[in-house]
Amino acid sequence: MVNPRDYQDILTEWLRGTKFEKMQNDGGDSFYVIAVDAFGEIYVWGKNSGSCLKITSPYGMIFPNFSNDEYSKDGEELTLDLFFATKMSAEIDLDDINEQPLFERALEKLGHLENGEIYGFAPALALGGEPKLENLQKVKATEHLAFLADLGEKRVMADIVALAKKLPHNQ
Repeated sequence: MVNPRDYQDILTEWLRGTKFEKMQNDGGDSFYVIAVDAFGEIYVWGKNSGSCLKITSPYGMIFPNFSNDEYSKDGEELTLDLFFATKMSAEIDLDDINEQPLFERALEKLGHLENGEIYGFAPALALGGEPKLENLQKVKATEHLAFLADLGEKRVMADIVALAKKLPHNQ
């Protein structure tokens, strides 16, 4: 968990030029960072939509997941409790070039992370680096995430919840 204020500028950079920036500017929702994992995956909360965005910063990808119906039904407190209660360690790990989880090996090689640190790739993946244990180092989370946000165009991925709702069996 993080203090959303510490990550607001970084979130602004990640959302710049996306439909989510427009959504926030138009008053459709207000977005806040609520958590950052060991590899810099950013979990974003929408005031009107709950857990709605996941930013996979090493790869420059934004994954929308708007479940407004469930959020309205369950309420903010339950939705937030479920978000943290259902995070599995495999889900928040990152795979290396051989599709093997990195966290335990990074922890063994580099040690525990201090508050405000993440494991970052050097060189960054967007600059041609490879997701290998040898390329990981401890970095300051806010500085590294800001650096990654500045590296290039963000790729907004498909909202699988919205797509699933459009399938014939859901109509």
